[in-house]
Parts: sequence; C-alpha cells; structure tokens
Amino acid sequence: MNTTWTLTRIFFAMTAVATVADVILHQKFLEGLLEMEIFPVKENRDENLGDAPVSSATEYPKLPVQPLQFINNSDLIQHDYFSDSWLLSRERFLEMDTKRIGIVEDGVFAAVGIRPYDHCKMLSDWMAFSVEHMSHWWKLLNALSGDPGNVRQHIQSRFHQFVESVGTAMDREPPTALRQTIAMIAFYPYKAGSDDQFGTKSVGFTASSLAATIASLYRAGYGRVVIVGIRDDDMKHVLAACKILTSVLNGKRSTVGKSSRDSLLARLGKSNMEVAYVHVTDKSWIKTKWVGYNVPRAAIVGMQLALTGKMNQTDTDAWLGKDHDSSYWKYLYLTEPDTILQTKNELLPLFQQALDNGLSLFPHRLQPFPHEADLPADHTVRPGTVLPNVGHFAKITELDTSNGDSCCDGGAEWPGVKDFDSCGNWWYRCGYRHDIGLSSSSLNETYIMDAFKRLVPYPLMRLKDGTGFVFGSTEQGRRCFPSKNGCGGQ
Repeated sequence: MNTTWTLTRIFFAMTAVATVADVILHQKFLEGLLEMEIFPVKENRDENLGDAPVSSATEYPKLPVQPLQFINNSDLIQHDYFSDSWLLSRERFLEMDTKRIGIVEDGVFAAVGIRPYDHCKMLSDWMAFSVEHMSHWWKLLNALSGDPGNVRQHIQSRFHQFVESVGTAMDREPPTALRQTIAMIAFYPYKAGSDDQFGTKSVGFTASSLAATIASLYRAGYGRVVIVGIRDDDMKHVLAACKILTSVLNGKRSTVGKSSRDSLLARLGKSNMEVAYVHVTDKSWIKTKWVGYNVPRAAIVGMQLALTGKMNQTDTDAWLGKDHDSSYWKYLYLTEPDTILQTKNELLPLFQQALDNGLSLFPHRLQPFPHEADLPADHTVRPGTVLPNVGHFAKITELDTSNGDSCCDGGAEWPGVKDFDSCGNWWYRCGYRHDIGLSSSSLNETYIMDAFKRLVPYPLMRLKDGTGFVFGSTEQGRRCFPSKNGCGGQ
C-alpha cells in the first residue's frame, strides 16, 4: 500500500469530522513527511505512486502546441486541482483505479495523483473553466437551518434567475463540441435543520441548486446528465429540480415508471439533453473502510462498468441511455449538485482537442464570500457574519464573459493562507465570527479590515453569467485578477 495515499486519507477523514481543514495544511503535512523521510522519494513520478495506475497506460499521439493557455504544473499544488469536478476523456476515465477512492475527495485525487500527473491541467483564465461552489457559502449564512431574514428564499430565487437566464438563450443551439459528454452528478440532498431534515425546505432548496447546476451543463452543450443517488427518497428532490428545468428550458418531461427509480426524467431544450437518475444500492460501490457512504465513488464505479459492458442491458441503459451505444460517449464530467459550471463556449472545441490528445481538465473552484451586497434588503443577518458593503469591500468587479472578460491566475500564491496562522477552520471563514456581534457603531473600516484581513488581498468579483454572488478566490486560496484583454494571449 502506498503510504502517501494512506496518510492523505487519514488527514481528510480527520478533518471531515473535526472541521479544522486549512487546505494548505495537508500539503505542508505531506511535505513535512517527505523532509523527515518517513517514506521514500523516487526519481520516477509513476514509481513514487506505488501501485497507482500510471498515466501512460493508454497510448496517445504526441501533443501539439496547445492554443489553450495552461498554468504550469509546477505552480500548482495537489489541492489546487480539487473542485469535486473534472473533465476527462473516456480513456483517462477508465484508467482511474476505484480502489483508490476511499474518501469522497479521492473522486478527484484518484484522477490527479499524489504528485499530479503531467496530463492534469488547469487554465490560466479562470473564466474559461471554473465552478461556483455554493454549499460552504450558504452554510456560513445559516441559510438552511436558521434562515435569518429570508436568506434561503433569496438564494433560491437567484438560482431560479440563473436557470431563466439560460432559458433566454433557448433560441440558440448550445455548443456541440462536448455533446458526447456524460456528466455525473454525485447527489446527496441538503439538510434543512432538525425541524425539517429532508422535508419541504430541503426539497425546495436542493432542487433549486440542482436545477442551476444542470442548467450550467446544458449551457456547455453536454449530451447527458446522470444524477447518482443512494437514498430511498432522493427522487423527490430530483423530480422537483426537473420540474424547474422543464418549465424554463422548454423541455418535455417523460413519465417515470412506478416500478423503477432508474429512469429518464427529462429532455431539455434544442440539444435534447437527457437528464436521468440512477439509484445505487450496491454497498460495495458506496461504502469504504474510510467512510460510510461515498457517492462520487458509486458514480465512477457504475459508469466504468456501464462503459466497459459489464452490466446487463437494463442497467447499462440507465447509465448510458438508449439513444446511442457505449462507444458514442467520449468524455466524462464529474460534479456535485451545488456546483455551477462556468466556461467560455468559444473555447470548447479546444477543450475537445485537448481531451482527445490525452489531457485532463480540472476547473477552478470559486469560493463565494458572504457579502452584504448579496443579501435581501430585509435580512436580519448579524453584522460580523458577512462582509460589510463598505470601503475596501464595497469594490466589486462584474465579469461579463460574453464580452470576453477574463480573470487571470495570480500565480503560485495563496496570500490568505500562507501569511497567517490557522484559526482552526477553513482559512476564508476566519473573519466570519458569529460571536462578534458587531453593532453598527463598530463598523468602521479599520475594524473591518482587521477582522477580515485574510480577504483583503483578493479582488472581489461577481459573474454576470453566473449566480452573481460575490467571490474572491478559490477554496484553496489562489487568486485571479480581472482582465479585459485576456490572459497572455488566451
């Protein structure tokens, strides 16, 4: 067994329980072990991965000079690649060793490798390939359990507005470059507090987030979405999302058979994108010695079996659909139901070329910051739990990717992380203290700048073509800088 991978799992298993997960800590943890020579470092990258699948298992043509501008792999740490999402060619996807997927995060790290494979790439322009990751943000606002001042309804309305914005483009055919892509959504509904759990609030909120996620995949031109769930009542959340989508995206809802939950639920828009749900019950796909349930692993295991012809025809149809045979599907995308995709459609043919040449693409995970400017006027959120819309933090740049706006990677810097001691929580949460209880008289800029000093180095932005919520970094603490002129030629 590879010692590095085992220690990685131990670290994430501990932090998942203790919630003391400064993302750079894991990197420093591994680097410290390397320095102490607790495990050997070998010259050959693939040898150092022990029994992990090597990246050269499939023969690929020599890579031409890529027109896409990628960040140098040497400027990235392993955690920069993590967004719970990736876009892989069929060949790269089938190379993934599912035995390596012990915890949820391994759904990405098994594709990246402990020492990231050379074929794993991230784009210099964050707007070319990124995801807005929402659940950590709304948890900071206590939107589902406490819901101070209609915040939950406000967030849901913004998700609906995003779906409607995609719907306004229905007169245009979505891009076709990635039509042969199946997107897998590792699904688990969001709890709405002890009084509701997975009831009415949970269904409404989860469905809105899931609908926005699926709409972003439609906008990118993917051909099929498979929502993979493990709970007996997941379908009520999924059907609620389909109802939102079909009412806006002009799709036709098909009948769901009472005898099976593994059904085609909708076809959306001009591209006729399929939306299906698969209910996984095989415990060997779901449970590992590290966690009780691992939905990304179930999605990856099931899709690999379907693509390699190791399922009966009924189950294969549930995963791949009936319109095409297995060989039609050339690309796989993994994501979660709170993760809204941002791309530049004009670059998607270049994505296709990169994937066909053996590269694997990993989006930037944009981290929204709870900000006063994003709250409804009648909110009752306590001061100190959001960034006040004053002074330095009132400067917010709107990025319009339809007009070519970019956000250019700031390099191998994580200023909100590396320059500060850990506060016992995610680095970006350190200024958000629910026990500060600031009065309005305390909201002077000097105090605010000190309380949120970790966020000061980050330009604040919002996406005109996204949710519109304020963000400033990746979850891992990288930053980008807005640009009207691209990123060095891209």
